[in-house]
Amino acid sequence: MLDNLKEFFDKDENLLPYSIGALLYTPADNEKLSNYILEERFGKNYTQALCLEDTIPDKELEKAEDILVNTIKELARKAKESYAYYPKIFARVRDGKSMKRIHERLKEAETEFKKSGYIERNRKKSLQDYEEGKFSITTNRLLTGYIFPKFSLETAGDFLQALMEINKDSDEKIYGMPILESKDLLDISQRGERLNGIKNQLDSVKEYILNVRVGGNDLCNYFGIRRTLKNTIYDIRCVSNILGDIVTQFTPDYVVSGPVWEYFGGEGYKEAMKKEVELDILNGFIGKTVIHPNQIEVVTDTLKISREDYLDALNILEIALEKGGGVGRSLNRVRMDEYKTHYNWALKCLIISKIYGKKY
Repeated sequence: MLDNLKEFFDKDENLLPYSIGALLYTPADNEKLSNYILEERFGKNYTQALCLEDTIPDKELEKAEDILVNTIKELARKAKESYAYYPKIFARVRDGKSMKRIHERLKEAETEFKKSGYIERNRKKSLQDYEEGKFSITTNRLLTGYIFPKFSLETAGDFLQALMEINKDSDEKIYGMPILESKDLLDISQRGERLNGIKNQLDSVKEYILNVRVGGNDLCNYFGIRRTLKNTIYDIRCVSNILGDIVTQFTPDYVVSGPVWEYFGGEGYKEAMKKEVELDILNGFIGKTVIHPNQIEVVTDTLKISREDYLDALNILEIALEKGGGVGRSLNRVRMDEYKTHYNWALKCLIISKIYGKKY
């Protein structure tokens, strides 16, 4: 691995799972969204989710799908002349049938987008931004993939079969992001077995799974709990225990993203949210679901790697390259840097610093 580090970092596909960052949820029936994206209303460092599930009444689902399709088509039409930042876009769907309908309706728009020249322009701009400590990773599609809510052993087959079917019908990879938030995870006696079963299902299509996500509010709801501005999700033991089991099961092989924080205004909300994002990172999560543009900057700023961690990460890899392993002192001489113990942490630090930058 050490001999191939440069090659690893030069491949967007290796960095892509870490680049979801702040995933902004918007109801799919928002008819102004394409204009907001073209105006860069929400900035240049977030991912967009168009929700067709809980935010849309059942009787409005067909209309919401129409609006989602029109949003993507409008972005495709404007791509030829646009220099705006297009975020990675995901559709949060209810079932596999919805995925296949949307995929079929967007074929023409995706072809138009691919021919627009936007992708090449954006890659050049991304390399310029990298010199300034920012790095935008995009895919070759407008709709990067689909989000699978309440993903469980019972629903996995439907979602994953649809994912593979639409990938067979596409010349570019289409990704999935399952959300673990179903009520069956509450049963302690069955949780480990169910999580292992879910992981086995995902492993069979691993190259198409970009993130594993968690539904903090859904899990809280099963217990009749809602955290206040003074609490983080980690103060709620019955929920944080479930999150810990998910991280333990999935993070060796997948990037797992943190739960939503529902406060986006009022005194102290930024500080409180920052505290939870810091705890997310400490507990193995990368990125976070957000429900308001005000929250995006909190997530991306908190993801930045400290100067101390960045220099130590480089030091750990240098120890391995120069000595073939071993141990040394951190550059500020306050902690131990050991290759075998800290290699995975160091690699993750360098990936995150490339995408989100560093704190100085």
